[in-house]
Amino acid sequence: MARNRPVDHFRCMCAKSLARTLTPQEEILKTFLEKNAIQFQAQKLIKRYIVDFHLTGYNLVIEVDGSHHKESNQRRKDLLRDSWLWRNGYKVVRIANELVQDEAKIISILSPYIKKLGCSRLLDIKQERANLS
Repeated sequence: MARNRPVDHFRCMCAKSLARTLTPQEEILKTFLEKNAIQFQAQKLIKRYIVDFHLTGYNLVIEVDGSHHKESNQRRKDLLRDSWLWRNGYKVVRIANELVQDEAKIISILSPYIKKLGCSRLLDIKQERANLS
């Protein structure tokens, strides 16, 4: 039987440091989530991984990917990480840096996941925007 290991102090410190120094694209997504009253934790430590955003209560992870995520070595690491997260009950959504600039794209990308998880706030935002158009 596997024992639960204590949380790695180094990873905890890294998560705290990263939370204080988000990339510009992560800041945009953070502002979007806050503005739309979607509860989340930035740079959340989940066992051995630090994820960009964890939507509280929904086990939804959002990763904001820069250009280095297109490199084969990083893609392989991302695949291993995503597989581990999926096996442990998390849904993972990856958003490329360049898409974060457009709120309509963020809503479009997140809506299917949010709908399945029962968080209707994002769908309400999408409907409000559609009504304004």
